[in-house]
Amino acid sequence: MLRKLVMLAAVMIASGVLIIPASSASTPVLTCNIQPNSNDNFLAGQCGTTRPASSYSVDYWLQGQPGSPTYTWSYPTQYAPAMGTCTSTSDVCIITGVRAFKDLSLTATVVVHLNGQQTSYSDTAELNAVCGTMFC
Repeated sequence: MLRKLVMLAAVMIASGVLIIPASSASTPVLTCNIQPNSNDNFLAGQCGTTRPASSYSVDYWLQGQPGSPTYTWSYPTQYAPAMGTCTSTSDVCIITGVRAFKDLSLTATVVVHLNGQQTSYSDTAELNAVCGTMFC
């Protein structure tokens, strides 16, 4: 688990986003966080931001997954994933360069493959349209 947190921090630093992730849940849950934001909370079900920006990073993190699974990520393909994320070995998927010229609802799904079983998790990031330096 520590290795995953260190990798997450390294990816955040490399992409220009430093966050402090929430502690892992006891059962698997896909969470998300949008940066920049006024908080660093990863939320399950839906996340948003309170800060208008010209570009966002949307961070998805599957927390609480035991064992050594592999992952299959699905995310809005018009955005680029940060290096080392959204892979079959990563429980983190970060999409970068998200610009909210209109209201956006971005859903990521991860299928976890472990011991011949597959389990799917989804989470949605909601971004309000940004006009200049404020929300429209």
